[in-house]
Amino acid sequence: MANQGDRDDLDDARLALALFRYRLIADALTAPRGARAELLRKVEGADHHGPSGEPVRVSMRTLERWIAAYERDKLTGLVRRARKDRGATRALTAAALERAIALRNEAPHRSTPTLIDILVRAGEVAPGALRRSTLDRHLDKKSASRRMLHTLGDKRHVKLLFEHPLDFVVGDFHAGPYVRLETGEVRRTELGAFIDHATRYVPEARYFLTESLMGVRAGLRGGNADESVLAADTVRRIRNGNPRALEDFADRGIVQVLDDG
Repeated sequence: MANQGDRDDLDDARLALALFRYRLIADALTAPRGARAELLRKVEGADHHGPSGEPVRVSMRTLERWIAAYERDKLTGLVRRARKDRGATRALTAAALERAIALRNEAPHRSTPTLIDILVRAGEVAPGALRRSTLDRHLDKKSASRRMLHTLGDKRHVKLLFEHPLDFVVGDFHAGPYVRLETGEVRRTELGAFIDHATRYVPEARYFLTESLMGVRAGLRGGNADESVLAADTVRRIRNGNPRALEDFADRGIVQVLDDG
């Protein structure tokens, strides 16, 4: 039987849900047992509106479980039990939360996914266990959310500095002019270009008929290095496609999306 504490702890939302469940099984409760199955099948096959107006469909097994709960505990049996750990942090320990708060206060612009990544790398949170919304909610309660710190929506700018040529090369495509092919077809060209971050030198730039991974590969093999502008070893690395350090940064543009398949 439900205890008095359960009855005293009912809130409006849980009571509304219990009344909604009762409304669906009320006819079956008063009907002869032989007619109960047919009534429940009609309820199962219909669309219903939940307490908040949301569309709801209920299975026969759920309806039978609600009937059993009502016959055992009356309306209280249809009330969803409150979680014993309601309001507590399950995937996030108190120590990990304090660490996240310290990290946020240290750099208020630091994003929540970055906080989670730091906690995971430090072994304070299991990979995939902590959701962004969960951490945001607890940070907000501690006045440590970006909204509370008035940094939400602020743009972040990162300055990059590389001392040596080809330490960091940026490449991109840009829509070029239309050309007429030998077949008579008119196609728009795509300008693929690479620029070295340290020297601002453009080791490779050429037009293609399509934005594809082949253009990226051709650019990485760059053949336009000029010995009158760059040092000899830099020219050699450009022509050999051998940068000092090559990192793979992809912005999920059309090149990566099409060539991933």
